Amino acid sequence: MSNTRQAGLTLLEILVATALFSIVAGAGYSALDQGLRVRARLDAERSRWQALDGLMNLLERDLSAVVAVARRDAQSGGEPLFRGDPGGEGARRTEFLRFTRRVHPGLRQEAPASPLQRVAWRWDDGVLERASWPRLDQPRGAAADAWPLLQGVDEVRLRFLATDGNWSRRWGEPGSVSVQALPRAVEFSLWFDGRGPYKRVFLVGAPR
Repeated sequence: MSNTRQAGLTLLEILVATALFSIVAGAGYSALDQGLRVRARLDAERSRWQALDGLMNLLERDLSAVVAVARRDAQSGGEPLFRGDPGGEGARRTEFLRFTRRVHPGLRQEAPASPLQRVAWRWDDGVLERASWPRLDQPRGAAADAWPLLQGVDEVRLRFLATDGNWSRRWGEPGSVSVQALPRAVEFSLWFDGRGPYKRVFLVGAPR
């Protein structure tokens, strides 16, 4: 009788231990899964902010290096010194900035390469990209090197500060006085991934 009771208690202990282990293991798995989900969300959020910060820094470097030089060709007779147009309401594809900037000698890819570079910023169906031409005076239709910078862009808005202190929505339109002038500053507003606006104001060219 004593041996039978001892065997029964041992089996009960095994069943209880198994049940407790299952509960603890289940709770541990749930906590681990939740922790991994939170980490994935944090990583995605960090990547989003890093991409936005990198974009803003690159745009700041571009605009701070702007010079008052336009590309010229025999067909057009020249382009505006600085062109800015975010497109109409609801636009999903537009080249919203084009200008000439100085290129640091250490960043030139070819020798002898031009110290000036024509740059364009584009928004193409949710993707914001930067395009550039290695030399200022390129043949009409010459392809640019383009790099996507940010995906999920919902909207881009711009404002341009003139020397008289007034803001305008566009710059460098044909027939306007801004064709042969640079704005003092650019206000850049961005919406992406359903969030925004993220807004920055950048000075254009050397301080003046």
